[in-house]
Amino acid sequence: LEGYRALRAHVPTAMLGSAAQLEIANAALASGDAQLAATAYAGLLEHYPSDAKATEVRLLLALVLVRRLGRDREAVPLLEGLEDRIVDPSQRALVEALRSEARS
Repeated sequence: LEGYRALRAHVPTAMLGSAAQLEIANAALASGDAQLAATAYAGLLEHYPSDAKATEVRLLLALVLVRRLGRDREAVPLLEGLEDRIVDPSQRALVEALRSEARS
């Protein structure tokens, strides 16, 4: 994570490959750095919008924005249409829960 932080400090627009970017985002989230995780997830969606993991990343970014950063308004557009792309019942329930939390 420190290498990624250093890279972003020198080149704020720097982007890794999609798999590496997702790995960094997940590691940041696991380490408790929600801001870095959100930045990395958002960067992945911006640069790789058609990535096979884009739906999962949208859900993760919305989760971080709502539950960790309190940036509910930013999460609402990410949640739109996700229930049509997700088949896992627990993930669908999470979409609904986040949508409800973001509105309250």
